[in-house]
Parts: sequence; C-alpha cells; structure tokens
Amino acid sequence: MENIKAIFIDLDGTLVGHDGIVHEDSINILNELKNRGIKIVISTGRNYHQARKIAGEIEGVYYITNNGAYVVDDKGEVISSRELNNRKLLDLIDEILQFKKMYFFVQNHEIIVTNSTLWDRYRNAFASTSLLKLFSLDNLKAFFHRETTIGTKIKYLEMPRDYFITNENKWLKILVTGNKKGIDYLADKYKKAFNISFSHSSNIEINEFGVSKGQAIKEFCELHKINLKDTMCFGDSGNDIEMFKAVGIPVVMANSEVKELHKISKFKADHYDNQGVAKFLKEKFNIK
Repeated sequence: MENIKAIFIDLDGTLVGHDGIVHEDSINILNELKNRGIKIVISTGRNYHQARKIAGEIEGVYYITNNGAYVVDDKGEVISSRELNNRKLLDLIDEILQFKKMYFFVQNHEIIVTNSTLWDRYRNAFASTSLLKLFSLDNLKAFFHRETTIGTKIKYLEMPRDYFITNENKWLKILVTGNKKGIDYLADKYKKAFNISFSHSSNIEINEFGVSKGQAIKEFCELHKINLKDTMCFGDSGNDIEMFKAVGIPVVMANSEVKELHKISKFKADHYDNQGVAKFLKEKFNIK
C-alpha cells in the first residue's frame, strides 16, 4: 500500500453509516493519510452541497459529486462541471410523468427539485419494510437525518414540466425512483442517450453520456499526474462500478449487494455501520 497516491471514497453505504455521519475515528485516519501526502477524494452520487454538509469536517479533501458531473478541488475551486442536455432532460421528464408513483430528483451542485412529497420519500425509502416497522424510531431517525442533509435546498414541483421549460438552471444528475417497471423501461430506452447506473434495485441515476465516477477519476489522475495503478477506492453500489474499473485497488464494502463489485474488487472492508473504511485503512496503512 506504500505506493498509493489517491483514495476515492463513496459516502452512503461506505464512509457514512446508518446514522448518516462520518465518525471521528474515520476523520482522524483520513487526516493522517493526507499528512502522508495521499490525496483523499469524496466520490459520491450526492451533490456538492450535500457532500460538504456530510463530510465537511474532513478538511482539504477533493470532491467528485453527482457521479462525476461536478468536481471540486481541495481549495473549493470547481475543476469541471458536466451538465445534462436540457432538451433530453425535458424528454425524460415527460416520460417519467406518464408513470404512476414514479418520482424524480433533478439536481445541480446545490439544489434538488422533485415531484416527490415528504411522505412519498418516506414511504419509498422503506418500501420493503412491514407496516408494523414502517414508523420505527430507527427508520424515523435515519430518514429525517438524510432529509436534513438536503435542508432547504429541495424544491417540490407541482407543475414540473413548466418549471424545466422556464428555469435556466444547469442540471447535473437526475435520480428516478418508485415504479420498478417504469424504471427498467427508462433504463433500456435511454441507455444510449445518457450514462445510467443503478445505485439501488429500485432506482436509477442518470448523467450526461460519458459522465461517471470512473471517468472523473481518470481525469483527476491525469491532472495530478497519478498513475491509476497507484489509486484505491471504496464503494458499495451500482454507481461505483466504473470507479472500481478505473482504480488500481478497488475495495468493496461487506454490506454491498452488487455482485459485480464483489467480483472485480481486490479486497473487502467491514460493514459500513462498523466503520469498515476506517478499519481497513488503519490496518493496511499501519495507523496507530
């Protein structure tokens, strides 16, 4: 591990546990690695506002956000921004609105707009949970913690099509969730128009064609003159597949349900709720 020059780390299901925070032990270990000259890069599907709110206590890190569409350096300066084509986005919104119980979350680096109400989001988050456990204290705490990472930066749309026709914002990613049959239909129809990844079996994340965590990592390493074989990453979901293919040492989380990640990973870290990333780094880099 002595040749590692950069480490790319996903947030949800990886560095961040069920409680939604980055624990102090993880922060200390990442700071130690930075002091050794290793670049630490948060690599997430979340937007920059959310990622900073979650991982902001780790100072001097880089951010690959929106699955590679928005990249920020360790000083907070934007390296690259790859927006969705507005015409294609509007066509996609039209398709989504044809399906019942299908919800979209369109985001840029700061805000999210959605046709999903708070109740829709809660019900969808725990769709596989029994009615008896739906309103458990753990579920309530986990959900509202996630909501606070968005804060006032989420906008509910009553007339979504009109909003995207008149609004001049540049959008980076769209997450679609809810109707499984509709999601499979969209994934197949638009696979040649966008970059599509499954971060969960019940949703898809859509970026402009050619945009992915893996592509952003390649460009990051070229910029910093880092050989890809001297890089490591941690991840757990489908939007991490291209990242795993790009780096030299991909590490899958024990909690990952994505078979392809387990197949192409070189190591496995402990469960995210057991601070698997921190444990792995502490052992492999001999951190006391």
